[in-house]
Amino acid sequence: MPAALNEPINLLQRLCEELEYSELLDTASNTPDPYQRMVYIAAFAISGYSTATFRNRYKPFNPVLGETFECIREDRRFCFISEQELKCLWVIDIIPQNRAI
Repeated sequence: MPAALNEPINLLQRLCEELEYSELLDTASNTPDPYQRMVYIAAFAISGYSTATFRNRYKPFNPVLGETFECIREDRRFCFISEQELKCLWVIDIIPQNRAI
């Protein structure tokens, strides 16, 4: 398989990129208006598609069994840990932690 069809990252790292705009959730938790809070949550939900136009032709590499990925973002106050659990099924353990608590 040509490497041009794959992204230079694996699936565990790509799942972590979903938290790139996590400050929208922080803003939503501090907003008293429930309608404005829903706007921030909806904006976070669709923020994962912000790079979809550039990535729709490529797929990430499959992680090997037992492979882990850890991302610590001190500027955003979260820690993301993921691990590939089963190879025949897509079972990936994800443990996000908020460092503010």
